[in-house]
Amino acid sequence: VDGIDPDSCRNVLIEHNDLSVGDDHVAIKSGRCGQTDAMSPNDCRSAEYINRNGPYVAQNITVRNNIFRIGMGIAIGSETSGSIRDVDIYDNIVGLCNHGHCNDTCCGWGPALHIKTTPFRGGIIENVSFRNNIIYNNTMFILMELNYQTNQGEIPTTYPPTLVRNISYVGNRALGEAKGSSFVCLKKDACEDVRLINNTVVEAGTSGDDIWGCQYIHTYRAKGNTQQDRLVRCMKESMNPRFHWAADELPASTVNK
Repeated sequence: VDGIDPDSCRNVLIEHNDLSVGDDHVAIKSGRCGQTDAMSPNDCRSAEYINRNGPYVAQNITVRNNIFRIGMGIAIGSETSGSIRDVDIYDNIVGLCNHGHCNDTCCGWGPALHIKTTPFRGGIIENVSFRNNIIYNNTMFILMELNYQTNQGEIPTTYPPTLVRNISYVGNRALGEAKGSSFVCLKKDACEDVRLINNTVVEAGTSGDDIWGCQYIHTYRAKGNTQQDRLVRCMKESMNPRFHWAADELPASTVNK
């Protein structure tokens, strides 16, 4: 089970916790509507959802100064129909445990810093900041995915699709096994204003693996990150499906080292 799940809440502070859990340490949610895999009975065309500032919005949430051990990390979503905005996640330690997924030992599995939704959930995810977090032994560093638990790239036709914009990652450090990062938006639902500033992946310097994967990031800013040239190329080419690479798949010959 998850640890702490504020759902459709405003003015929340989560701090000074020391958690081990069986799923997400924290998952910020805002209700659910729409044509999803598990069809929701709620109508995304109703006033509660369509104005994106109704009773189910999650807003002004801070997650800081926590230690997250066994578990999957910090998530936005996947229930995002009421909209999620103004979230500040900083100075947390994630995956502070022995590497492994409960066969010989347990630790963090899944992405440490995670945004997950689908276009059919509706709502807006905006003004979210991940800063100065330290990641150890999760299986991924960062994952933003608009195709959560589905490979379909379609969008709803009777209400606006989920919109993701103004997301920043600043000064986060991956110090252990976690290294890969992917930004998976959709051709019909591209992400806007994604910023990555001074993020460090220590393991990438020793393994030589490509750590960035990008799809349909319409506007971005990147500065001072590990494998900075590769990240810029990844973002720049993300609107062209011919150049979509997952982390570990970006050919070294295509970028300036």
